[in-house]
Amino acid sequence: MKRLAIALLERLVPDSDALAGDLLEESERRRSLAWLWMQVGAAVATARWNRSDEIRPLKLVDLQPADAIERSRRLSLQTMQATVTPSPHRGVGGVTLAVVVAVLAEVASQLWWVVLASIVAGTVLGLLLIRRHRGGFSRQRPLVFEGLIPRSTTVLLLVLAIATGAAAQTPTPPRRSFDVTSVKPNATGRRSGNIQPGRLAQGGVTVRQLARMAYGTKQIVGGPGWIDSELFDIEGKGSFELSGFLPGPDGSPPQVYQMLQTLLEERFQLVVHKAMQERPVYALVAARRDRELGTQLKPSTFDCDAHIAAIVKSGRLSGPSAPGSPPPMPRCAIGGGPGHLMADSIEMSGLANALSESTDRVVIDRTALRGRFNVDLQWTPELVGPAPTPNANAAATDAPPALVTAIQEQLGLKLEPTTAPIEVLVIDGASRPTPN
Repeated sequence: MKRLAIALLERLVPDSDALAGDLLEESERRRSLAWLWMQVGAAVATARWNRSDEIRPLKLVDLQPADAIERSRRLSLQTMQATVTPSPHRGVGGVTLAVVVAVLAEVASQLWWVVLASIVAGTVLGLLLIRRHRGGFSRQRPLVFEGLIPRSTTVLLLVLAIATGAAAQTPTPPRRSFDVTSVKPNATGRRSGNIQPGRLAQGGVTVRQLARMAYGTKQIVGGPGWIDSELFDIEGKGSFELSGFLPGPDGSPPQVYQMLQTLLEERFQLVVHKAMQERPVYALVAARRDRELGTQLKPSTFDCDAHIAAIVKSGRLSGPSAPGSPPPMPRCAIGGGPGHLMADSIEMSGLANALSESTDRVVIDRTALRGRFNVDLQWTPELVGPAPTPNANAAATDAPPALVTAIQEQLGLKLEPTTAPIEVLVIDGASRPTPN
C-alpha cells in the first residue's frame, strides 16, 4: 500500500521525488499508513488547484532524491532489525545465551549438541517464516543477510567453542599401575604363579599369556613371533586386596589386571586394539534330546557369592591343608591338568571358556543350562578323533577317550562346529622389555 501511494504521487505530481522520499521517511517514523495517504491526497489536490509543477508542503526538508531514498532505506532496515531484536541494549541477548550455553556445557557436557541442533533448527525455521511473510523473501533479504544470519553464525561458533572446551576438559580416569614392577627373562622354563594382597607374580610366561590374563580373552592375534616363545618372570606390587583380582560390581575388569595392562604397555611397549571377526567356533550344546546330563556334570547349590565375599574379607584363598597332602580344590574355581578338568560350582560359560584351552577353536555356551555345576572330565590329550576301538592292548582300552567323545559320554554335552562373530584382541606391536 505504501508503494501504491508513492507511485500515485509520482505519477500525478511532476518532479515529486524529494517529496516522495520525505513522505516515505516520515511514514516509517510514524508507522501510519493513513497519514501517508492523507499527505499524498493533500499534495495531489494542491498541485491540481495551483497547477504547480513542484509542490513543497511546509515542515518538510528539501532533500535530493537519491539522499531521501537512501535515508529511507536505512531507516526501514533499522526498523525491521529492531523488530527482531527489541532490546535497547545491543548484545544483551547474545551474552545471556553464551552464559546459558556455558552453564549447560559445565553441568552436562554431553548436552552441547542439543543446543547446537536447536540453533540450527531455529535458523531454518526463521528463514521459512520470513519466506512466508507478506511481501516475500526478497523484501526481507537485507534483514536476513545483514542481521539474522551473522548473529546465528556468531552464536554457532560460540557454542562450538564452548563444547570443544568442555570436551577437552572432561577428566579421564587415572591409569591404574603397580607401585613397583619387575620383569626378568626366565631361563629355567618352569611355570609358577602367586596372587596375594598387594602382589601379583607370574613366572615362565610368554607375553601372549600375560596379555590373555590382562585383557581377559584367549582370542589374541598378531604380534611378533618372540611373544610366543620367550619366557619371562614378572612381578607387580601395589596397595590392593584380594578383591582387586575380582571384576568390579559394574562388570569392569579386575583392578590388578588393569595394572597388568599398564605394565605390558610400559615395559613391553605392547600396542593393541579390539575388533569383531567372524571365526570358526565350537558351540557347546546338549547331546541328548531329553537334555539329560552326564554322570560327571552335576548341579551345585553352593553360594559362590557368599564364599567369595568371605575370601575377600579374610584375605585367604583356602583353608590350611593336612601335612603331606595336596591342597584341596578351591570352591567356585576351575583346576586340573593335561587331560583332566575339574570345576566346582561354575556356570556353563565358565566351562566353555575352560574347554577353549584344550581345543583349536573358541567354545561358546549354547546349552541354555542355568545355575552352577560341578565338573570332573577326563580325556586323552593325544587323541584328536574318537576313542580307539577295543583290542588286545589293555593299556589302550583303559585310556580315557578323546576330548570330543569324553564331553559327550561324561557330561552329556557335545561340540558342534559353527561360525560366530567374536571379539579378538589384535596386537599391533611389541618390543622386548627394558631392563629393571
